[in-house]
Amino acid sequence: MNYHSIAELFGPESLIKKFSEHFEHRPEQQDMALAVQQSLNTQRHLVVEAGTGVGKSLAYLLPAAKWAVEHRKKVVVATYTKALQEQLVEKDLPLVHRVLADMGLNFKYVLLMGSSNYLCLQSLMRCLGGNRDMFEGENFDDELTKLSLWTGETSTGLRTKIPFPVPDNLWNKVCRDPDICLGKRGPYKESCLYKKDVDRAKEAHLIVVNQHLFFTGLPIPAFDAVIFDEAHNLEKVAAQFKGFELTSSLFQRLMHDIHYPKTRHGLAAKLKGRDPFWIKDLIRHVQACEGVAKTFFESLGATLKLGESEIGKDEPRMRRIQTPNIVEDVLSEPLGDLAKHLADVVGDSQSAEEQKEIEAVVKRCYEIIKHVMMFIKCESRDHVYWVELILSKRSGHVISMNMVPIDISDILRKELFEVHHPVILTSATLAVKKSFEPLKRQIGLDDCEETLLDSPFDYKKQSVMYIDRYTPDPSKDPVGYEARVIETCLEVSQNISGGIFVLFTNHQLLRRTAERLRPVLGDRKIFQQGEQPSYELLNAFRQAGNGILLGNDMFWQGVDVQGPALSSPIPHIADMI
Repeated sequence: MNYHSIAELFGPESLIKKFSEHFEHRPEQQDMALAVQQSLNTQRHLVVEAGTGVGKSLAYLLPAAKWAVEHRKKVVVATYTKALQEQLVEKDLPLVHRVLADMGLNFKYVLLMGSSNYLCLQSLMRCLGGNRDMFEGENFDDELTKLSLWTGETSTGLRTKIPFPVPDNLWNKVCRDPDICLGKRGPYKESCLYKKDVDRAKEAHLIVVNQHLFFTGLPIPAFDAVIFDEAHNLEKVAAQFKGFELTSSLFQRLMHDIHYPKTRHGLAAKLKGRDPFWIKDLIRHVQACEGVAKTFFESLGATLKLGESEIGKDEPRMRRIQTPNIVEDVLSEPLGDLAKHLADVVGDSQSAEEQKEIEAVVKRCYEIIKHVMMFIKCESRDHVYWVELILSKRSGHVISMNMVPIDISDILRKELFEVHHPVILTSATLAVKKSFEPLKRQIGLDDCEETLLDSPFDYKKQSVMYIDRYTPDPSKDPVGYEARVIETCLEVSQNISGGIFVLFTNHQLLRRTAERLRPVLGDRKIFQQGEQPSYELLNAFRQAGNGILLGNDMFWQGVDVQGPALSSPIPHIADMI
């Protein structure tokens, strides 16, 4: 066994060099790795701010993996972005595996994602044998055949691993839905692709998840330590989990799942053998709910004058709610009648699958009723309530009702930091004026070790910042703002030969910028988020060397591109603010 301590692994003569030609000794990275090792060994919480270029991913992955293997422990690593998640699994963890294997340690790791990211064999078989009208006139026969063949070749059902694009309209029909999963009673219990990944997670030393899944609940019995990367998002994610978002499009999706005459594939069409008068009553209940929902959401938008916002036409329009009963709750009663109509026949279900589907729909109805009533009452002083008008390319105007706790510190203190395992938080931006106290107060972290590490980069010598003084205020001149954004992108791309990131928070502006740049830049490759899975897009961008990548919030953080392949990021700060 070729044993190395953590200090040696991150030292000048590191074993890592044997497997990575780009590895170089960085004192900051070595300090972070030792701090992580100490946290795990002493079971103490740790906060680490590590500036850009420290190499923090490897600095926590290698000591965590080594500790887990040597002590037969399980570590969860929770990221905020999928981009970082994929980087860890595709790049960093294979390196860790090779290093530990050279030391005689058999390290196992796995990526675990939320249910909707997995292909469901039962749903796939239903689509293969079902009515093609369910896809609203689109023909997915080729994709369904490819998916069926792929299931015989793969060991995971993750959408990101499928070697061909699967349109959203198809994926929504074939992905896993935990509310209707039959589990051990299902016909595919032995071949279930999601179950295979969960079983691997139970045996793994390290599991990579996203922060949303962590707070939703991991499908594993226990773990011994958790590391949050991109931890500056921790408070926001925890608050979202303890609150809710209810949108008009989500309500409409529920109605379509019950009865959608355009595709004839809703629950009403599946309940064969039922009394036709009962089916007619079910459809009548759905139509009544759709009618009052239209009135409810339109009234909400009109009362708050969301359509009269001065913000640019592509921007979400937002209004905070501080008084109860801003509109009449006309939705809860008819939706409750619909739920009761369905609940009355649960006991007469003709199969376990049918029973699960009815129960899932009833559960969704009552969940919406609960959220509507909580929102209309607006009575908790510990929560903030707001409404947004969002312009969606697919759904048009979407009204979103939101509620989140104002202070998440007590919840995190009890449910995260007072549980008996070490929690490690890391990011490039955690401290305020070199102090972690503001962060600790916000998240309820009372006692921990602290490490503050500067970036090894010399920004004065290695970088130049350009601020465009001529960009109009997007709230006052959205057309002029958009034109200046595109003009700036052209100017930068004509003066920088290396790769460029153009970062947005607005999908429509991203799309229109790509449309304007493509015919002007000729052979220079433009990579647009959404055209490929994010990790494939990032790899193609790296290989291009001088490409231009247009991305949204997924690429604002958690991305590692070395050398001239990324020479200039262009964040639209005014857009973000």
